[in-house]
Amino acid sequence: ETIPLKPVYVGTSMDHTAGNTELFLRVWDKVREHGQYQHTDWTIKVDPDAVMLPTRVRSILKEYTGLSTYIVNCDKPGMAPMMFGSSEMYSKQAMLTFFDKLPQCLGSLGWKMWGEDYFMGKCLDMLGVTRTNQFSIVSDGVCKGVNCGDPNAAVFHPKKDSASWMACLDQAMGSR
Repeated sequence: ETIPLKPVYVGTSMDHTAGNTELFLRVWDKVREHGQYQHTDWTIKVDPDAVMLPTRVRSILKEYTGLSTYIVNCDKPGMAPMMFGSSEMYSKQAMLTFFDKLPQCLGSLGWKMWGEDYFMGKCLDMLGVTRTNQFSIVSDGVCKGVNCGDPNAAVFHPKKDSASWMACLDQAMGSR
């Protein structure tokens, strides 16, 4: 099902990535309206250039299910640990808190020029949702490098063309 969104300008964020928070606020509004997140343990946003292995994701997230948490997936040297936007993982309890208290974030945070992953992390932190450090779940070239053969990772990013995406999937599936 395609859910149309009203177009919005996406500028450059403070870290020179996409300043796409407003766009994703519209996406999250549609997620809230649709309501499916209420019937799952986790809501996961994955970039199209990321290869995700759902079985591995489920296995890794199992121990955190039922908690009000989100996954911090990058501990790049020289940066504070954060959730990189290639794969964002939120427990049902985190999503309920986010939707219930989003106006607090919008009114208190200077979010207009932020990337949406940075906004979500800052917002959830402000709302008291627990940060769960899980640095092996995503193998991200923008964080510390991508290795599609890593048997401990469940998401691999970035794979910008179909040939490299499929090759990564094949390698990842064969790594366990």
